[in-house]
Amino acid sequence: MYPLLAGLRAVLAASLLLLLCTAAPAAADTSMETIVQDDTQLLHRSDSEVADAMAQLAQMGVDRVRLTAGWSVIAPEADSATAPDFDATDPAAYPAHAWDNLDRAVRDAAAQGMKVDIDIAFWAPLWATGDTAPGRARVDVDAGRFGAFASAVARRYSGSYRPSDQSALPVAPPSHDSSLLDGLAGILGRAPRPAAATAPPPAPAPLPGVDMFTIWNEPNLGGFLKPQWTRVAGRWQPESPHIYRRLVSAAYPAIKAVVPDATVLIGATSSTGAGPGSSSVAPLRFIRELACVDARLRPLRRAECADFQMIPGDGFAHHPYSLTKSPGSVSANPDWATISELPRLTRLLARLVDRHRLSPALRDVWLTEFGYESNDRVTSKPFSPAEQARFLAWSEYIAASTPHVRSFAQFLLRDTLTDDAIATPGRRAFGSWQSGLLEQDGTPKLAAESFRSTLWAQSSPARGSGSRSARAAGAASATVWIHLRSVRTATVVQLEQQVAGGEWVALPGASGTTDDHGRLILHVATPRAAMLRVTWQTSSGAQAGPPSQVQMLRPARS
Repeated sequence: MYPLLAGLRAVLAASLLLLLCTAAPAAADTSMETIVQDDTQLLHRSDSEVADAMAQLAQMGVDRVRLTAGWSVIAPEADSATAPDFDATDPAAYPAHAWDNLDRAVRDAAAQGMKVDIDIAFWAPLWATGDTAPGRARVDVDAGRFGAFASAVARRYSGSYRPSDQSALPVAPPSHDSSLLDGLAGILGRAPRPAAATAPPPAPAPLPGVDMFTIWNEPNLGGFLKPQWTRVAGRWQPESPHIYRRLVSAAYPAIKAVVPDATVLIGATSSTGAGPGSSSVAPLRFIRELACVDARLRPLRRAECADFQMIPGDGFAHHPYSLTKSPGSVSANPDWATISELPRLTRLLARLVDRHRLSPALRDVWLTEFGYESNDRVTSKPFSPAEQARFLAWSEYIAASTPHVRSFAQFLLRDTLTDDAIATPGRRAFGSWQSGLLEQDGTPKLAAESFRSTLWAQSSPARGSGSRSARAAGAASATVWIHLRSVRTATVVQLEQQVAGGEWVALPGASGTTDDHGRLILHVATPRAAMLRVTWQTSSGAQAGPPSQVQMLRPARS
């Protein structure tokens, strides 16, 4: 008992000598949305499973879900090389039940008070590409036909569209891609959901409106768009940015003509890419080519850029994955944009806006997909569950600290195809990801709780500040990022520090009030090796978030 009391007195005495915590007019953005994507759980499960997943996300404090409107899943005769004769801009002209899964997800999200981003995306029907065989068609995607599909998606989810009763209509045979995606969703041994048997009844009211759409997914990767490079006069040059520019030029005005107030995101770029002749283009190179400029931002003198017009868009979507390195590690490739290199991306976008190559709204970056995989079951993954939780919190702080970043994203509620990953160590099975907040069977990981109540404390030595006694005690100036996602009102929070014996004691003056979304930044001074947690009061009593150790590091510079 006496050693513990002595330890408590020492901690409290040192704390009084340290700089007190103050709620700061922070450099970080406390208005960012939280976006989660998990098509397996939200599109390809049974009615009850989808409803449960939506409710779980809402309870976690998610603001928006990202859902894929798969063109090759919804389109008629997607496996045919000959285009069917139909009005592709009319949602009612598509096969019976083709929209069922997406309709259900949009309704369920609205019922839980969450917004939706519809990714009008991969892959294309065979008849709209230069491919010769069905299945994941993505070569030379026809921009005009894609624009017509984008118009149909926008019309259906404009907020005024009333779907017809299709309960008596037969279900069209699934396309190759539809069967593939439903098969991946049957990861627990359950047969794919029969659409006709569980199709929702006709809605007495219009489908809920959607206020955000994204044009395509990761167009700088060959898995979603081809060709990535083409050889001209013996030299390789990027081709996918120019294909994508045509897709944007067709789809953006088609969506805005139907839903003028919608936020239409372009880009959705992957964080990495390879060099000439490969199956990908590094994201910053992709963006420069999209804007028809070279490495020094001078206009390109190429046929594809002859009639260049400023790229439209209401925000730039990006996926800053950093799967094999921590959020503080900077990539050697200057054209990559992982989470630590977000400033690279925002600086480039700003420069291209200033040169009138990009629409002014494209200064804003929306992170719409991101995550870290854990190695709790798939031991070939590089990071532990504790590291996954810590890296997500760290990444969110980096995103919030980067000007013009409008959202933070989490890819997957639940892991997928874990058994396949275990069976093939070191090689990713198609569709297998271990970046979920939950295991495949629904067991929460450490990241699940830290996602609900995020705490990141980052410090550096307190040089020249505070008293000599404080510096001698090992004081460090720290920035603490707090995000209580499930809190939807201004809430008083208190930082606590763990002391000898495991007891938690309040840091004197270390408190503040969150915004209406549970976010707060505190500037504090703590012992360098402090273990902190945040506590707050709710109607059901005192709450405490998971502990986090103060990290002695600085944000990565790139």
